[in-house]
Amino acid sequence: ALFLANARSDRARELLEKGAADLPESEDVRVTLAQLYATLGERDRAESTLAELVALQPRQRAYRLQLARYQVRFGHAERAQQT
Repeated sequence: ALFLANARSDRARELLEKGAADLPESEDVRVTLAQLYATLGERDRAESTLAELVALQPRQRAYRLQLARYQVRFGHAERAQQT
């Protein structure tokens, strides 16, 4: 069961990373990719993926809030205050 879950996670990552590369304007793909990275424990990748999205859409409060939540969750409260 663990192998199956890992295989699905790897496939999901592959598809989402390709989607993000092929459709850089797709906000949904980037948000989902950041969520997958966070679920997999890839904190830096989750944070940087959301930070890229915030840079592309600085007025979108939902993305800034999600980034701040990840920063707090990952132990970077000082970054979250600046977000």
